[in-house]
Amino acid sequence: MINRDSLSKTSDIPVSFSQNEPLSIDQIIDNALKQCNSLPESCSPFITQIMDLKNRLSHGRLHLAILGQFNRGKSTFINALTGFRILPTSVLPITSVPTFISYGSLSCTVNFFNNNPDLVITHSIEAISSTLKRYVAEENNPKNGLCVKNVEVNCPSPLLENGTVLIDTPGFGSTYIHNTRSALDALSECDAALFLVSADPPMTQTEIEFLKQVNKYIPRIFFILNKTDLLEKSELDKIEQFIREILVKQLDYPLNIPLFRICALNGEKALKQDKSDFRWTSSGMEKMREEILDFLVREKYFTLSQGLTDKLGDALSGICTCLQKEIDNHQIPVQLLVREKQELTNQFEALRKSIDKDLSLINIEKEAIQKFLKEQIFSEQKAIIGHLAEILASLLINVSGNQESIYSIAKALNRITNDNLSNLLTVLITKVNKPLRKAIQFHLHEFDRVFETFEKTVHDPEFNALEFHEKIEFMEISMERTWQPDNALSELSLESRWTDRFRNRQSRIARLQQHFTEKLKEIVLKNTESLEEHLELEIKSAFDKISGTLTERYGKCLTFLEEAVKKKEIAIKERMERGGKPAAILKESITAISGIQKQLT
Repeated sequence: MINRDSLSKTSDIPVSFSQNEPLSIDQIIDNALKQCNSLPESCSPFITQIMDLKNRLSHGRLHLAILGQFNRGKSTFINALTGFRILPTSVLPITSVPTFISYGSLSCTVNFFNNNPDLVITHSIEAISSTLKRYVAEENNPKNGLCVKNVEVNCPSPLLENGTVLIDTPGFGSTYIHNTRSALDALSECDAALFLVSADPPMTQTEIEFLKQVNKYIPRIFFILNKTDLLEKSELDKIEQFIREILVKQLDYPLNIPLFRICALNGEKALKQDKSDFRWTSSGMEKMREEILDFLVREKYFTLSQGLTDKLGDALSGICTCLQKEIDNHQIPVQLLVREKQELTNQFEALRKSIDKDLSLINIEKEAIQKFLKEQIFSEQKAIIGHLAEILASLLINVSGNQESIYSIAKALNRITNDNLSNLLTVLITKVNKPLRKAIQFHLHEFDRVFETFEKTVHDPEFNALEFHEKIEFMEISMERTWQPDNALSELSLESRWTDRFRNRQSRIARLQQHFTEKLKEIVLKNTESLEEHLELEIKSAFDKISGTLTERYGKCLTFLEEAVKKKEIAIKERMERGGKPAAILKESITAISGIQKQLT
């Protein structure tokens, strides 16, 4: 409920718009609030949003997001940045819900979605960190089963004293797909961002795709290269050049975009941030921190204004939409038609947003699974090569080294190698199908959620949800033998040399072992590289099918809803009656709000 007394009482004073000098964002907000005092109750959520924007602007509360792929060291970095070791850290994906860090006495508040009372912790850093680990860490709160909306942490860090709020976002790009979605959802709260990359490895395609989404929401981004302690300066120079080329060529950033080099782990260990502490001075945190503080002092208002401008525009658009609904309610005598049309319109917009979100995650899911495949192949390569080396050693124990024994060994090794590689195909498909199955189930769950709302609003007898389930559930990689290892017999053969008769048995065996070891490694590497290419194509094909099926099915929903909306509009038009005084007043309000919107451009 809006407290109308908190709004300006001069809503009846016409809003003037200068043609010569543009208004500042705070002036535009004040003008908007003057108009809000006489608006109907349906506009209350958007009025509250504008009042929050004014409050943020007056208190200089800049939302600064910490973004990065999982395991880039975001939590460690925030601990080093604030000087308080509050956030838990781990090599596993930690953050599953956003954490807001503001200035104040040490405390932690956990907010829930399901109307549960807030959980407030004020005891100590240890108690706060333990609470965060319990409610924020993915391992303790998988898929946010505890229904945590967000967590607010207060700490007396000088960096936050001027009203800056740090937002620790969930890491994206892990096999926890829902964390990537949470990170994207958190962007609407942010005005600027610190984007962490690291040297192990440097920027990935997953990060590039995520940055494309970030650029839609956030006007100012700092780039930070973490974990610099892992490499020499010359290697860091190459990595920095590599990252800059990506930022410039693929993401259209300027050539002189800053890239700060830091070691957040060293900075976290030096929590007193004393310049006499080598860990602090060597971490690179001081220079980066000074740059951020300079930005917050010098450009904070400008960046905050940029961020709030878009949010104000959305709120004003929402008000205009609400006012138009009110006008429709006055002009259309059959209220049922109005409600039905609005439900259809809302469903149409919600479905379109769901499509965008679902499809935007597919490339990230695919990259994560292909990365998982590479890790598994690397591990299996070592295991197979080691296993073949043991078998070779056992085969060479009692051989004489003549041509017949060499051929027998080659034949045995060829059979064993082919068996190992054939089994590897089955093993890898089984492993890859697990995260692929999770991705499929995630999309099925999203589809069911959308379809449930769709069925409540309209009913299309031709739209069969079960058929869709049966179609998409079998998009895993098939176990059918579509890949076979190369025959290795010819590559393992070894002709006897006439000089072999002058070698002793030990020397001949050593020669055989060296030859077969090199050939076996070459065969395994060549075949696993071929297998990796094959499975990457299979993964791509699976996600292409998922994307195509989702697009086709959602497209049918959109078309059906669009036609239903048009039918309702025709019915409404046929029964429309001219509105009286209330509708005229509301139209005046729309004109005034639209005039304020023009000041934002």
